[in-house]
Amino acid sequence: MKKWMPRTPSAYHLAAGEEAYGELTSTANGTTATAALTAEAGESLTTGPLMGDSWKKTGAGTVTANGLDLTGTLDMADGTFALGERTLPTGYAPPPATFHVDAHQADTFTLDGSAVLSVCDADGGTRFAFAPTNNSAVLAPTRIACEELGGKSVIDFGDFGQADGTYGTCLLWNVRDINVRTIFLVVNAARGFGMPIGTRAEADGTYFRRQNGADSWGTLWDGNASGSLSGGRTRTNGVDVPNSGSWEKGWQVVTVLANDRCFASAFAADMYDTNATVPSRLPRMGGVMIAEALVYDAPIEDAQRRDIEAYLMRKWLGTAPTGYAGGPAHAGSLKTSGGTLALPAGASLAVDRVEGTNAVRFASEAAITVGDATALDGRLDLAAGSLTLADRVRYDADTIPTNGLIARFDMSLTNSLVTVEENGTNFVTRWTDATGQHYATPDTPINRPWILKGDCNGLDVLCTGPFSKINDGTTAPQAATGWLTWDQGGDCQAKTVIEVIGVQEGGNFLVSCVHGSPTLHRGGITGKLYGDSILADGREEPGQSLYSTNAFFSINGEKVTSGTGFPSASYHSFAVRVDDTKSPGYVYIGTFGRDRTYRWGGQRVCEVIAYDRCLSDDEIARLEAYLQNKWFGLKYQNFTTGTLADVAVAADATLDLGGETRTVAALAGAGWVTNGNVIVTDRFAPEAGLTLSGTLTFKGPGTIVVPVDQFTAGTVIPLGRAAALAGDYAQWTLVDRNGNIVNRDQLSPHLVVVDGQLLLRLNRLGTILLLK
Repeated sequence: MKKWMPRTPSAYHLAAGEEAYGELTSTANGTTATAALTAEAGESLTTGPLMGDSWKKTGAGTVTANGLDLTGTLDMADGTFALGERTLPTGYAPPPATFHVDAHQADTFTLDGSAVLSVCDADGGTRFAFAPTNNSAVLAPTRIACEELGGKSVIDFGDFGQADGTYGTCLLWNVRDINVRTIFLVVNAARGFGMPIGTRAEADGTYFRRQNGADSWGTLWDGNASGSLSGGRTRTNGVDVPNSGSWEKGWQVVTVLANDRCFASAFAADMYDTNATVPSRLPRMGGVMIAEALVYDAPIEDAQRRDIEAYLMRKWLGTAPTGYAGGPAHAGSLKTSGGTLALPAGASLAVDRVEGTNAVRFASEAAITVGDATALDGRLDLAAGSLTLADRVRYDADTIPTNGLIARFDMSLTNSLVTVEENGTNFVTRWTDATGQHYATPDTPINRPWILKGDCNGLDVLCTGPFSKINDGTTAPQAATGWLTWDQGGDCQAKTVIEVIGVQEGGNFLVSCVHGSPTLHRGGITGKLYGDSILADGREEPGQSLYSTNAFFSINGEKVTSGTGFPSASYHSFAVRVDDTKSPGYVYIGTFGRDRTYRWGGQRVCEVIAYDRCLSDDEIARLEAYLQNKWFGLKYQNFTTGTLADVAVAADATLDLGGETRTVAALAGAGWVTNGNVIVTDRFAPEAGLTLSGTLTFKGPGTIVVPVDQFTAGTVIPLGRAAALAGDYAQWTLVDRNGNIVNRDQLSPHLVVVDGQLLLRLNRLGTILLLK
């Protein structure tokens, strides 16, 4: 293997300086087993990036991973787990390619103004690409300076073509049968998501194919693509993604590793063809911008492939992939059940949560971000570097924003409901919102919705019955269907709506209205939700304000695009925000289980919160976290309301509170605690130099450990610095560093902040010590 590949096979020792070949990816298999890396005492092992689910470091030796991107847990059970970094030389250039286009290399372009007539190989090869001509019109892309890329020039192929005869542009290669195995692209697919690499004509091979137009949202290579592609790998910014995965908006480095040879002959064309028998193919051009493209006719060795990705990311995006200096490292969870974590100085590590019963110690000059530390029972020991607590406090029922709040209907508030019991069913005859501004009632006694007891994780919900659609001219809905109309006639203007509803009854509009558009339209009117979009489907209602740039749609906290989203037959949280810079800038709401006069039922409603203003992304995220936690018992990543157990910040370390007020059971150390306030509930053990940039609050009886060997009455002891002091600390016990307790009959302790300095003032009982 070393002779022919070259690579070192698994289970063989590596020579000094060698690296285990390739990335190591673990896959969750539904059991408790976790992929393990073992280095025995005195041994060391270096790997490429660790990817996938979870990994466990065992053995007393050292494992160094050049890169980390885990959705699951990194468990350091024994020995040392270290993060390494590959260093890309300053003058690094990728090896010569079969065809190389660099949009910033001006001497390779032939232009007519800014229109690209042709572009030559950037490595000096004989390959070139040219703009085609259709009906005497040159379909030429443009070469523009892109501000997003620091003013570097890129090729803009225009919007993706449409069947109405409007075309994008493309560049055809002078050689029609270039053998393709590996492609590197710096591409932006935000112009309609066209095919960045394609073919000139059907005869050239239909290998690179994707779906058409709006149907292609998210699709890389669809089922019509060659098996060489669908059986290969696609990577974005140095990370594997499914071949059926999604394009990201914005600039990215995309790597295509074909499983076998295939052919390409065009940029930004999916089978350019002027043949009159296939007129639908001509519009399938454009939709992308390309900054650089490297096409190879052979596979690229793994380490070289990662170096090329790092080169392109550094050159165009100013970043690096995981495993390179300045690149990110991420783990879903970090656990130290006996091992040690070693980070290079200047490295960055993002961890969604730390957990376990042992202390987690960060002892290097690295930048660490932790999303949630409340599951850690041991000490969070920050010995060096900086650690940022990135989690945010979600809203709760008492703290949700009230500015612009139209109504908040909450089924968990039983006092907001008026019900009538008949034959064991509690029918709802009135539902009052929590603000007292609005209420909702059935139009007629036979159209009453009812309560389903404990249907959503033990909580009651409002059921409107099965979806019922009646043709125009029919005068009555199905008797089994109910609805509620708000007191304002069902037409309140809203700009943000956040709700939890269930679609088990067949689905209906989200929160709807009586008189029509603009409303929260759902896909189709077939009487069922499954297979149809529950969000705006591109019809004239609700207008551009629901699918333009600043509009916001999310399902279960995951942001989606308007016109997409297929929830299962269960409960979901939804958030919708209009773009109020576009007409009409609002939607009508005001009914549950009813849309206008011929669609009823189809919903189970848990909670609805509506505003007449556009909430910020952060406000929406906090409200979604509140609803997810309340109705589903889930805590969104990066949100917490828990208490940190034990935090120590050494003199050379900085703890960033992420702009929040954090509750900490025990706080110790002499370092910096910045960007937020601290509430201490159990133990405060400062050392000289401890600095808190915000307010220090004592809550509940606890212990203050004073950094002296013994107490002397009538002295003033500096405990560090704080912006302000608050809370009830009169009942807190004072002890010295040896554990000796202050006798309250002899000493009267006081904490004060003078000129930002936190002082402990010890007075003899009945005397006053004046501080000057």
